[in-house]
Amino acid sequence: MAASLDQCLCWLQHRATPVEHIAGLIPVGDTLFSGFNIFITVALIVVMPFITRMMMPKPSDVVSIDPKLLMEEADFQKQLPKDAPPSERLEESRILTLIIGALGIAYLAMYFSEHGFNITINTVNLMFMIAGLLLHKTPMAYMRAISAAARSTAGILVQFPFYAGSN
Repeated sequence: MAASLDQCLCWLQHRATPVEHIAGLIPVGDTLFSGFNIFITVALIVVMPFITRMMMPKPSDVVSIDPKLLMEEADFQKQLPKDAPPSERLEESRILTLIIGALGIAYLAMYFSEHGFNITINTVNLMFMIAGLLLHKTPMAYMRAISAAARSTAGILVQFPFYAGSN
């Protein structure tokens, strides 16, 4: 894990896309929080409960699932043996996650104090990454959760570059 983080450091000095140096980062207020998107979101929040209620089957047509299947929960935490190497202990350490989370939150606090509530796609990504790390407790638990999620979304991950116009 530490090696992959080290390899990513070289990308920190570069722009995310070739067009970024011309157009800059587009504020989230012009994309996610545009009036059009907010209108659609509010409309869906209001309309969808009625649509789903109308789609609900009659009680006689309901097909039940075995409750035991719902009880199974993925456990991404790993119990280390006493003789585990230091690198593995660090990967499974809650302390490392708390340090990374604290640094991320401190950066976001400084960013918002300097730029106001100017959210960009990079700040959204950072907020979700920090939240994911803190909620999964250890770096490797977070990586195992991402691997499990990516396994079920592999089709989307493969298609995305084609639709986004990969280079």
